[in-house]
Parts: sequence; structure tokens; C-alpha cells
Amino acid sequence: MAGSRSDLTHAVGAIHDSWGYNSDGIASHGNPMPDQYAPKFHAGDIIGCGTMYDLCGGSIFYTLNGSFLGIFFKDATERCESDEFFPSVSLCHPLDTVRANFGQQPFRYPIARIIRDSSRETQWPRPPKPPSFSSEIIYIILGGLAPNNDMDKTHMVSCSLVCRYWSRILSPYLFRTIKLQSKDEMDVMSAQVDNSNRQMSAAIISLTVHERAHDVWAYKVAMSLANRCHNLKTLTQERDPLDRLGWEIIRQCTPPGISRSLPALYSAYRAVTTFVLINQHFSSFAALTQLVSAFPVLKTLKCERITWDKRPDNPRLLRAPRCLSTIQVECCDTDWRMARLFIARWGRLPLDWDPSSKSPELHRNDSLFVHGLLNTEDTQPFDTSELLFASSTDNHAWHLKMTLMDRSRTEAMKWDFIFCPRAIQDHIIKTCLTELRICMLNSFDPDEVGPRIPLLDKLFSEAPLAFLANVTIVSSEYMSPEIAAVKTSKLRRHLSHLQAAGKLRLCLSGQTTAGHEEQGEQEITEEVEQFVTERMRIEENERAEMICMEESQWAERISRWQWGEPEL
Repeated sequence: MAGSRSDLTHAVGAIHDSWGYNSDGIASHGNPMPDQYAPKFHAGDIIGCGTMYDLCGGSIFYTLNGSFLGIFFKDATERCESDEFFPSVSLCHPLDTVRANFGQQPFRYPIARIIRDSSRETQWPRPPKPPSFSSEIIYIILGGLAPNNDMDKTHMVSCSLVCRYWSRILSPYLFRTIKLQSKDEMDVMSAQVDNSNRQMSAAIISLTVHERAHDVWAYKVAMSLANRCHNLKTLTQERDPLDRLGWEIIRQCTPPGISRSLPALYSAYRAVTTFVLINQHFSSFAALTQLVSAFPVLKTLKCERITWDKRPDNPRLLRAPRCLSTIQVECCDTDWRMARLFIARWGRLPLDWDPSSKSPELHRNDSLFVHGLLNTEDTQPFDTSELLFASSTDNHAWHLKMTLMDRSRTEAMKWDFIFCPRAIQDHIIKTCLTELRICMLNSFDPDEVGPRIPLLDKLFSEAPLAFLANVTIVSSEYMSPEIAAVKTSKLRRHLSHLQAAGKLRLCLSGQTTAGHEEQGEQEITEEVEQFVTERMRIEENERAEMICMEESQWAERISRWQWGEPEL
């Protein structure tokens, strides 16, 4: 339908004083944007259009194949500027044809039913869909709703209550991070997951379970939610700090058999790649390794204030996950022993090289050497440690890196163990330590290097490593090469067995000489030490001779003064 003042060069419904029903289901009035929606029609369909002046004040209705669709534009002709109205059709292609029926034949829709049909509710027309925002605009809005803390969702919740459109967009962000602090909250969440038709469970990416005081219910989370949270990537298990008596109460409150079945329960977290443990206590170190190894694709383990009962470890009970590559330890007195989560995997798979699988069994002497270092108690433990495990396909090597940091999060010491498979007698393949690199901020003074570096020589003397190329100790402390040579000479005497085997290298890193920074490392060799020592000895002798000469001259002057002889 179009008025007499309409522009016929445009499609009907998209211009002023026109009402159109398009084949794509869009019904519009003087606007190229859709006002309402109706069913789509195709070639061969019969479309009817009419106005009701007496009943609805000039409202326009449409029919499709004899079915009344509904009143689309109410009081259309009364609010129009044109005086006359004409049936109008817009065709998109020159070959398109239509056949019009102005009453010369019976209409497909019985006009006698118009009074009844116009008074009842119809399925059509439908209102237009709300306009959708681009992903960039949505990310900006979401960034403004939660600018600082993902757990603070007050503004995001308020925005989700505006309409269904925003509720649907914000639902994944509302449930992306969940923190449970009681069993009641766990029950509510479990019920919500059951009633949300998997939408809520699919949105959960991070889950935190915080047990208060002497509560014991974290295992129930694994029982009820682990199998349903398929996209869960980060799992945090936290508890309030407890003393030894508190942990004994926890042990008594734990149902019988749960402790032994925990690995089986946690194996249901099939997508978790990061596991965080805070204020947890285990019956043994083996129990910790069994729980961690239960996660099929775990890559990162973060531990803060983790303890376990001191008891001898049975190597057969130690486990390690296949994909574990990073361990971050904070405020743990036994952080070095956490490295056994990596080396416990060795010797459990065939000998074929595969960077993602476990490596061959560790050689006996290498095992004694490495475990002797890992099991040594620190007299001054560091606040934070980070352990990294990586494999290199180029040279078939495994890297075990330990970074120790002080209270200011500054790297104080870094250990890098490099292991490679080597063939020993009878062509048996074993994993052997081939290189050890130690970087530290302290100087080479034996009193400042810590307890483990002097222990290297003792362990090497007890179990020599045939495939160890060298042990490199690098100091980042600023010092002149002369002072460094004196200190390295003392350190060599403390590491006499490594030095005698020719496996000790001492280097300076990032030193400055005469105001110019030197790139790379500068090795302090025995020749340099001997040269510096000899030069210092010569300078000391010259200094002593000068002192003796000055003393003899002063003695001669004093004697002349006593005898009254004039001074020349």
C-alpha cells in the first residue's frame, strides 16, 4: 500500500507514506529498517492486503495463502499525509511477474471472517529483534562493569537484570568465576547447574573452594560438579590456617575411605590445567603426588603453605602427572622436594623418545646426586620458588629449572638441571644429568653461597657422574675480576672433587669494567686466578719492600738527629 505522495523509485515500505510486506518477512512503514516481522513467502504464494476503515480506523492487515496474519499497521491511513492510496508492489528483477486480483475473482481469504479474525489475538506480527552490539562494544562495556576484580560482580548482576538480551550476554561472565565458601553454597550451585540446561556449567572457567575452620566438604564438590564442569580450567582449594590439633580434627571428621579415594574423585576434572592449593596438609608427600597426578591434563601447580607428615617416602607410591610443567611454591619449608613431582615420572614408560611422555629411568649415581640435593633442608628457606620442567626435541634433553626468590620477589638463585638419555653398559638407556647451571646474586664467597653448593662436591665424590659435562656457577654481583679471582680461588678449594675432575666453571655475568658494560659471561679460569694471585703477591712484596725502605730511612734520620749530625 502506498500514498499518492510516495516516491515510486524506492521499494514500498521503505519510503514515506508507504506500507510494505517483504518476502523476507519484514514489514515496515516509511523506514528501510524493519518495524515488524511476518512469515517469509516465496514464488507461488498468495499475499492479501486490505484496510479496515470502519472497524480499525484505516488499519492495514495482511493474509498469506488464505490465512489471516493480523493487523500490522493501526490507524495507518488516518495519520498519512496523502489523500489517495493505491495497491503497490515492488519487484527486484526485471523478469519477476505478479498476478493481481482486485475482486474480479473470489479472494483466497474469505472477507466475511475479517470481523472475527480482527478481534482475536494472532501470532503475527512480531516485534523486531533488539539490535545486537558488536563484540568490541560488548568487551568495552564488560571491562567497565568489572574493572578491577573478577569476583566483584555487583554492577554486572545489575546490568543482567535490565532485559533478557543482556542477561543472555552476561550469563557466561557472571558464572565464569565461582567461589564456594560453605556446603550450603555448594548445594545451591549444584541445583543451579541442574536447572540451567548446561549453560551455567559450560560457563564456569575458575572454581574456588574455601573451607572454613574444621569444615570438610571439598570432596563433595568433586563428586557433584567435576563431571559437569567441562570447561573448568583453574581449580583452587583453600582452607583457613590451622595448627596441628586442627588438622587432627580434620582427619577425624573426614569420612573413612575418602582420603584413599580422593585421586579417583579428582580425576573427573578432565579439563583443569591449573591447580592451586592454599593452607593444606597431607598425610605424606606421596599422598600429595597421588592427588596431583589424578588430573589428566594438569600443567601448573601452585602451592602456598603446604605441609605433610614427615615419614620415609616409598618410591613406588610417588606419582606425577604427564603434562605437569610448572610448580610455584610460596612459604613452604620443603619446596625443593616438590621437584620430585617431575622426576617421579621417570622409568615408567618405554624408552622411545617422546617429549610429552615420561623419560627413561634415572641412573643410580644421578639419582643419588639429585635426590641428595632435593632432600637437603634449607637453613634459610626462600619465600617463593618456581619450578619449571620442559623438554627439548632438538637435542633430546629435559630441563628442570628452579627459581628461588626473596621477599621482594627478586630472583636470588636459579638452578638449571639438564638431563639427557644416555646409553650405558649393554646398551641400556638411562636418564643422566649432563649439565648443571647455577645463577646467583651473591658473590663466590663460600660463606654466602648457601648449603647446597658445598654439598655438590660431597655428593659428587660419593657418586661420580660419568656424563656430567660441567657445573657452571654464575654470580651477578658486581665485583672486579681481581676480587672475583680471589673468591673463586677459595670456592675451588671447597669444591675440590669437581675441580679435580675438570667439571667446574665459575663465571661473572653482566659485569662492568672501566664504565663499559660487557655483554655475556666472563669465565674466571685457574690461569686467571694464578695470574691475579701472582700479581697480587708481587704487589704485596713491592709494598713490603717500600715499607722496609721507608722504615730504614726514618731510622737513619732519627739516629742522625740524636748525634747532632746535620740532615742532608
